[in-house]
Amino acid sequence: MMQLDLDSLKKGDQAEFKRLFDDLFQHVWLYSWRITRDKDESEDIAIQSFAKVWEKVEDFNSVNELKKYVYVTAKNASINYLHKLKTQKRYQDHLAHVPTVEEANAIEVLTYRAALIERLYQEVENLPTQCRETFKLCYFEKIPRNEVAKRLNVTIDTVNSQCQIAMKKLKAVFGKTDLAFIMLLIGLCDN
Repeated sequence: MMQLDLDSLKKGDQAEFKRLFDDLFQHVWLYSWRITRDKDESEDIAIQSFAKVWEKVEDFNSVNELKKYVYVTAKNASINYLHKLKTQKRYQDHLAHVPTVEEANAIEVLTYRAALIERLYQEVENLPTQCRETFKLCYFEKIPRNEVAKRLNVTIDTVNSQCQIAMKKLKAVFGKTDLAFIMLLIGLCDN
């Protein structure tokens, strides 16, 4: 996930808003779909949620606050959609698809995991340049370290050193156990 610039969003930068949309749309759509079980309606809800963010972009103090608003807006619109179904013939058939408490908890767990993963990506972006690039190649792209060394025109020892520095900095942010958990979540493993 990309680092977004709130100031650019507040200034009406459509390219920055497109980056936000491209980054989150599938997640918001899926979140809505898990509630509505209606592909087209969930797509409309996701689009409308982003439109509301665009209208209120100046009210946010952080990108994370903005992202949470998108999800809450989609959730509320999805629930409102279900309420509207009560008056339609399809309502009885649809009740069987309303998420159970367990499914709702699963959605929250998925949202929490997504937030952790997003935070990892943000923290990686904060690493020093060579450290960040080495970490991304080794862990995100899963390129063998000897290939990374060739690509970056450095020694394998430098690659190993940069990975160790990155891990040390990330452990300082997340703690050893949480970092291991996050890396397991997204399938990052050492080459």
